[in-house]
Amino acid sequence: MRGGNTVSGQVGGLRWRMRLSVAALAAAMTSVLSVSAVAAGQPFMERFTVDVTADEVICGIPVTAHGVASVVHVARTDKPFIDIHVGSVTYTNADGDWVEVDFRGPTMITETLNPDGTLTVTLVNSGMQERLTTSTGHGPTAAWDRGRVERILTVDLGDPADPEDDAILSMEVAFAAGPHPDLDSDFALFCEVFVAALG
Repeated sequence: MRGGNTVSGQVGGLRWRMRLSVAALAAAMTSVLSVSAVAAGQPFMERFTVDVTADEVICGIPVTAHGVASVVHVARTDKPFIDIHVGSVTYTNADGDWVEVDFRGPTMITETLNPDGTLTVTLVNSGMQERLTTSTGHGPTAAWDRGRVERILTVDLGDPADPEDDAILSMEVAFAAGPHPDLDSDFALFCEVFVAALG
């Protein structure tokens, strides 16, 4: 088991918020659109697109981040949600240089509300967790994680009615198989590539 990590807003903040917002949006859609179908034991499937733009400071560099993902969400009674996603987040600096992070593959999502009001989210992702390309390079960089990863996140819900104030308190990698150079570096490789391209 690879060691537990604290997720910092300095490293790929939009990637994590986008993935959690995909899960949150999917869960909200399921609760609004498919309560009767899921309650009746029938699976429910929905397709949607997430498109997010935000100003970020990543690895100490101010950037504009634009994330887009196409998602197929499947909800089933008493089983994890499944999101099958294809997406990317592009970080652009003031000079127009960019770093693009691509990700794709299915993610199984299980959520457990804890007695202290926090939420435990287990994400099991198979596929490509990230592949970084840059405007200054040729082809993928060394930061190219793929295979299978199980992450356990603890999320402070704050006001449960307001998803905007949710905050990731911690992340633990419970299992990983396949090459994950960025994960193995505790995300230092991400910043190394990022700063070299945009610094």
